[in-house]
Amino acid sequence: MFAPTNLALSVGSCLTINFCKKHKKPFYHYYLDPTYPQLLGEVVEWFQTNKIKTLNVAGSRETSFPGTYALTKFVVKEAVLAYQFKIEYYDRKF
Repeated sequence: MFAPTNLALSVGSCLTINFCKKHKKPFYHYYLDPTYPQLLGEVVEWFQTNKIKTLNVAGSRETSFPGTYALTKFVVKEAVLAYQFKIEYYDRKF
């Protein structure tokens, strides 16, 4: 799950986390911060640790937080490529 702020989880986010727990699916809540260069590396590491094959991305609506879609798309795309091709992005800025 990606969140554009570090505020408390929304009701929808809590429901998603509870669903993951109920079905024993891995989840991780990331604060989307474009000034945090380690984010890509952390997402890739989470992919590796959990051996992710299928990814469900959830998060806040673009209408509530403009720019969320583009930033989430970038992070997910880069993380998937890094995971697939074993590229290290631990200090990459975006």
